[in-house]
Amino acid sequence: MSWLVIGLLIAALAVLVAAEWPRLYERLVVTQPFGWYSARRLRRRRKRSHLMIVENNNSDSVNEEREAFAESVVRDLERLPTIEDRD
Repeated sequence: MSWLVIGLLIAALAVLVAAEWPRLYERLVVTQPFGWYSARRLRRRRKRSHLMIVENNNSDSVNEEREAFAESVVRDLERLPTIEDRD
């Protein structure tokens, strides 16, 4: 092998490592048990920390909304054009 081929191979390897460095760093640096899995879980928690669960205690209005939605779906399905099968 010539020195040029070896140099190009090393350069290609360096480019690959540089491109994948963020993912490699997460897997190599173990800050908590299970390493990269915990890091991903922490990122998701930070990302969703501003979200909250909203519960509706008024079940009558929820049931009415569900019934209205079901009726609108049935109405829309009845309005769809159909193709009749030919014998």
